[in-house]
Amino acid sequence: MKAEHNSKKYYNKLAKEYNEKSKNRIQYLNSVDELIIKSLGNKKIINYLDIGSGDGRRASKIKQELNIEFTTLLDESEAMLKTAQENEYSIVNKSFFEFETSEKYDLITCLWNVLGHFDSFDSRLLFFKKVSNLLSEEGLLVFDVNNRYNINHYGYKNVAQNLYKDHLQDDDRGLFSLGLQNIETTVYVHSPFDILTYIKNSELYILKEYYPNYNTGEIESTYFEGQLLYFIQKR
Repeated sequence: MKAEHNSKKYYNKLAKEYNEKSKNRIQYLNSVDELIIKSLGNKKIINYLDIGSGDGRRASKIKQELNIEFTTLLDESEAMLKTAQENEYSIVNKSFFEFETSEKYDLITCLWNVLGHFDSFDSRLLFFKKVSNLLSEEGLLVFDVNNRYNINHYGYKNVAQNLYKDHLQDDDRGLFSLGLQNIETTVYVHSPFDILTYIKNSELYILKEYYPNYNTGEIESTYFEGQLLYFIQKR
């Protein structure tokens, strides 16, 4: 079966299994969450937006640990949002580009390769431009993406192939199928240089960059050893 390009359909199908799927990467996910909480422990956060929030479990933990006043979950998958506790958040069932608000956010998260589900280079570029407009003056964007140069996870052979495709400027570089059997989608797996390109074309800058191990959650020393986690602010 050909992979779905529509991530909304993919996550609507996956929703019932999502909790179990998350458990397979729980050390990684917890490590990212804890780093966000530790890094922002002394920062007063009033408005928080989680883009591609899924079931809201991670946003709930971040909200509680940081005593955030107002939290908005944004996800285009209605099935994923069904399990979120509505009394804890404002829930918006729309795609990011359909989302319109006059609010400014002190914290915006976009976690576990949500950015990889944006279906073109232009849409990913536009993502950062729109986020810049949504952030408060001292606001912070935190996101992580899968890294196609991650030897620890993908192995030497696959990373070598990815580097070769990048050298050739292959049109399909970074595009991979995600899922099994009748639950599939196409996802973009980033390199660190993709992120630099997006940021260069926006009014944002990289405050901190980390490489969490996809199995253990440990913070590695180079991007050949982990996924890509960024803390971003406005210039």
